[in-house]
Amino acid sequence: MKGKTLASLLLLPFVLFWIAFQLAPLLWIAINSFWSDINERCGIDNYSDILTSPFYLQAFRLSLDISLWSSVYGLLIALMAGYSLHKLGTGRFQRFLLSFTNMTSNFAGVPLALSCSD
Repeated sequence: MKGKTLASLLLLPFVLFWIAFQLAPLLWIAINSFWSDINERCGIDNYSDILTSPFYLQAFRLSLDISLWSSVYGLLIALMAGYSLHKLGTGRFQRFLLSFTNMTSNFAGVPLALSCSD
């Protein structure tokens, strides 16, 4: 029982971090999406405006197209890379390549964040 209590206490900071930076903003956006600034009442006017506007419908369609095709291309490239990596065997190069790709995938957001800075 003592081990489970310690594990729960060690997990608590991560749970609080997740609630503060993932769940709370999501709930804030979901709740405030029903409020209109014009007439200060709660309703689904914001959603009806978005779903009937040709501009937003085109934006949704284009976003879905981009998501679909980037997923298909990424999947094809990953399948080819995985197959070729499997054929290499368990040598030193394969271990290096797996370590390198796993390490660099953790920093994928850094160039994106730096490109948007002023």
